[in-house]
Amino acid sequence: FNPEENILVIAHNTMPLRMAGFDRELQPYALWPYGGTGVQIVSEMVINQAVTLLRVARNLRDAVVAKGKIVSVNALPHAEYVQASIELRDIRQFLSKLLGNHHALVYGDYVREVKYLATELNLKVEEV
Repeated sequence: FNPEENILVIAHNTMPLRMAGFDRELQPYALWPYGGTGVQIVSEMVINQAVTLLRVARNLRDAVVAKGKIVSVNALPHAEYVQASIELRDIRQFLSKLLGNHHALVYGDYVREVKYLATELNLKVEEV
């Protein structure tokens, strides 16, 4: 991460093909080798796209949600993953509230919807 610029770098080895929603066209994708015996799906990510990050704690009672923007993407086939740099409002606050190391990432600003769902599920959610 880069605290001076409020940039969080996340990486994963696969991603959904409909990051913009199930009612949208499939995004372009490629199949990369994975682990020497399998394949992974890698799709393009949109620069300057607003995103929502969500992490639900293992206790299923707490969650953290944050709004951000994709500022860069690096596809690293030799390392078998894609990195996305996400600009957040306050990276230090986000890191201080981490509930784990796996986050759901979706295109768009869904913070309000996440808070509503959390209320319905009796889940304590904190926006950072």
